[in-house]
Amino acid sequence: MARGAQVLLALLCVAAAASAVASGAGVGARKMVGVYELRMGDFSVKVTNFGARVMSIVLPDAKGGGRGFCKSIWTVKEYVAGGDSPYITFYYHSFDGEEGLPGSVDAYVTYRMSSPYTLGVHMNGTALDKATPVNFLLHAYWNLAGHGSGDVLDHTLRLFASRYAVLDAELLPSSGRIEPVAGTLLDFRAPTAIGARIRKVISGRGVGYDTNYIIDGEGMRPVAQVRDGKSGRALELWANQPTMQLYTGNYLNHTKGKDGKVYEKYAGFCLETMGYVDAVNHPEFPSQTLRPGQVYKHDMVFNSGGRLALAMASLCLRQLLLATLCVAASVLGAQATGGGGDARTKGVGVYELRMGDFSVKVTNWGARLVSVVLPDSKGGGTAFSKSAWTVKEYVGNGDSPHITMCYHSFDGEQGFPGSLDAYVTYRLSSPYTLAVHMNATALDKATPVNLLQHVYWNLAGHGSGDVLGHTLRLFASRYAVLDAELLPSSGRLAPVAGTPLDFRSPTAIGARIRDVMGGKVVGYDANYIIDGDQGTMRPVAQVQDSESGRKVELWANQATMQLYTGNWLNHTKGKDGKVYNQYAGFTLETMGYVDAVNHPEFPSQTLLPGQEYKHDMVFKFSF
Repeated sequence: MARGAQVLLALLCVAAAASAVASGAGVGARKMVGVYELRMGDFSVKVTNFGARVMSIVLPDAKGGGRGFCKSIWTVKEYVAGGDSPYITFYYHSFDGEEGLPGSVDAYVTYRMSSPYTLGVHMNGTALDKATPVNFLLHAYWNLAGHGSGDVLDHTLRLFASRYAVLDAELLPSSGRIEPVAGTLLDFRAPTAIGARIRKVISGRGVGYDTNYIIDGEGMRPVAQVRDGKSGRALELWANQPTMQLYTGNYLNHTKGKDGKVYEKYAGFCLETMGYVDAVNHPEFPSQTLRPGQVYKHDMVFNSGGRLALAMASLCLRQLLLATLCVAASVLGAQATGGGGDARTKGVGVYELRMGDFSVKVTNWGARLVSVVLPDSKGGGTAFSKSAWTVKEYVGNGDSPHITMCYHSFDGEQGFPGSLDAYVTYRLSSPYTLAVHMNATALDKATPVNLLQHVYWNLAGHGSGDVLGHTLRLFASRYAVLDAELLPSSGRLAPVAGTPLDFRSPTAIGARIRDVMGGKVVGYDANYIIDGDQGTMRPVAQVQDSESGRKVELWANQATMQLYTGNWLNHTKGKDGKVYNQYAGFTLETMGYVDAVNHPEFPSQTLLPGQEYKHDMVFKFSF
């Protein structure tokens, strides 16, 4: 983070060597050979009395200064590690002339958790005595798959920016031109893989994105949405600044990172919101210069709980997108142990903010963001499927054996508003019939609810091989068109007729499976619209294994059903020491419309306080 004028500076050295270092500069030291340093701010000159030579002149360079705000130790003004709104505020005083910039500036940075999966960053600076340029930014590297997991080229990126600033080879807007992104390699207005066109993009002297975008709109508004399909993690950025620099780690090259990890090219991306670049030299750009007494304000919100996606993890998940985010800054010093108040510390430390399973670490060395850690969308850290439910009722045998389990989801869990009471009942209603009843009640706030059961079936027995020979019939003549991230981004529903998705007549699961892409892998991961009326019990699917003679028939009252054929199973350890490989099982996951909270054209999955969600399934087995 630096104040924003471009300054030409130099690092100079001479060939003279010193035989000793002076310990003083008094008269008695005149005949001793020594080295003497002259310092003014970050300008340092060293001379020696051996020939009255200049030994070195040290200054910052033109790329953000030698020390700068980001390499200075900030004062911790306030620190509250937990509670309803954990936060930390750092303070730094920039003196008149620091990095060659005029005037003194008081700078503050606050990191705050405003909800379980939302991190707010507020930067402000006040010019004290002279007009001075101010343009703060946050240079954090993100990798939604986790730091050290590889490159981010498969991450899907959407930018709310229809224009960009044309930069020269020095990454400066020397021409002052603003151009549309339409028809260029820089267009991310529709979700696009970061790596889709990256090899054709030259930024400065490197291959990759180092591009300055002009954010559409004014005020606090969406800037970017990023998603990693493998982990299901996502990030949404809002800010109040006019531009944003996208950088894709083009110069990372066996760079040592945290926890012994090594970062290679494209191992992370940066979303750096800011004012117009080099505005001090471009009167046609909005000014970034403060007069004495004026205040600069820069607000960012990183949200990983606001967008919802299909959770394919296991039993009873509220739909979510979460993110595990890590930045490339090294962790410095020791973990802070203070609890809050006006800490006013000047030592280097790492400070943790925590809200449930959402953890953020920052350091006062440059007021840097060190790491952001959350669960992923494959079940979450404290998801319904990984929590201990309360057994409310249990009858092990008799005419109607059953068990009822209860779970209370607290307000803010997994980033969702409102408290929720959820129940699941498993009941044997006849010798070969299993009924599953799920219900949930919103207690205090409107909240999206879409419960599903993620069970793998293999009618030949688990560990017996793949299910490609199983015969499947689906009572579904339409399907929701899913994108590469398995989201219905277009909102389109299409007929199955004439496609490999048509199972209206009994067909072997493997008959056309090689023609189907379930996201980024071969196999079915398709969302079907069940024929008939939502809310009524009706047939969904029939499956038969000819070798064993076993059959299963599924009835349900939900609107859609996800067919998944175990595409990602790969030497996965299962029950009884069995190992499951690709296509070793299939799932029939009835549910409401996928991602309905983001599609007003779909029937709503949002409950108002006091409303109840009901999901009934019946599995009828025969042989």
